[in-house]
Amino acid sequence: MAGRHQKIKLAWYQEEPDFWDDPRFRSARNLYGYLSYVIYKSLHDMIFLTNGYFINYKTEREKADVIYWLRQRLVGPGLPSAEKMGDVIGELVACGLFDGDLFRRGVITSHWAQ
Repeated sequence: MAGRHQKIKLAWYQEEPDFWDDPRFRSARNLYGYLSYVIYKSLHDMIFLTNGYFINYKTEREKADVIYWLRQRLVGPGLPSAEKMGDVIGELVACGLFDGDLFRRGVITSHWAQ
């Protein structure tokens, strides 16, 4: 039968399929489970939707804006507290998934975003 060649797998996939196996992610995953991944991906979405490179996270207002944006995304029962979301962000930085030096200067970014 003539026709299109049957696909065996996707030719392109936007996500990082081996992310769950990344050693840097293990501690965040062990502490916060799926929430660490959801916040990680959501912060990258926010970076992409704002300027494509970073999120300002220095002043209390900037931090509150980021947490508010995350809370708008993660609606529903079991919504984590703002404090817990901040803790997850801190753990993602500590794991090296976001740049620690820039984070201490009030910027959330990563190698991926650059």
